[in-house]
Amino acid sequence: MEVDTICLTALFERARKATMLSPIGTGFVFWLAHEIVAAKLVLTWIIINTLPDAITFVLTSRLIKRPLPNQQITYWHNLQIALRSLQGLCWGSAVIFFHVAGPDSLVYDMTILVVLVAVSAA
Repeated sequence: MEVDTICLTALFERARKATMLSPIGTGFVFWLAHEIVAAKLVLTWIIINTLPDAITFVLTSRLIKRPLPNQQITYWHNLQIALRSLQGLCWGSAVIFFHVAGPDSLVYDMTILVVLVAVSAA
């Protein structure tokens, strides 16, 4: 079980770092999309995208400071995987939220996809 605790702590630390860097990507997507998409749509996406990050940051910050009992490792691991999956879906939804029809749609779509690739690589 000690190996599980070490792996879970590493997952928490990585998720916490990702949530700290996420506002940079969110800000960049906002900067790209605010002129071509309605402000309400952009703000809705930002809120949807920020909620799983905020939850992850608070939980991982607390759990890194206090080691988990062995019987709770599976629960927190599954919760963290669910939160990270939800976050991935939120980032992926940017392609749907910010797609615009028109002659420049390919440029905007590719720019959003490049940002998504950069975020997922980090």
